[in-house]
Amino acid sequence: MSDIVKFEGEQNTPATGIYSSVTAETRDEKLAVFDAVSNSESLEDMVGKAIDVENIIIQPVEMNDEKTGEVRDANRIVLITDEGKAYGCVSSGVETSIKNLFAIVGSAPWVPAIRFEVTKKQGRNGYKFMTLNHVAS
Repeated sequence: MSDIVKFEGEQNTPATGIYSSVTAETRDEKLAVFDAVSNSESLEDMVGKAIDVENIIIQPVEMNDEKTGEVRDANRIVLITDEGKAYGCVSSGVETSIKNLFAIVGSAPWVPAIRFEVTKKQGRNGYKFMTLNHVAS
């Protein structure tokens, strides 16, 4: 698994490796985080559209490589808008965008939310990937 953030403090769960920028103290708040992870919509459905991201949840997952069939570690990223909508993906391009954001802007929560356009780009060898482009609000 790639190291996207340090897992420290109340917002992170070292036993599972889940990072959440959402401060969840009550049971209802914790269940809202669970719902965001469990029931997020596909970020790919938002390609070409703008979303206002306030919070992020990062969950380590195992993925089967489509070409080799090997199991590999990856990060599932859930972006939570300022309106509470959750969009999830496993995307190295989105993960790179989040790493760069954390390094340059600082980690979430971002108030006010940061507006991004979800885009799909063509890489080498016909490989397509999603990424986030900042859009002025």
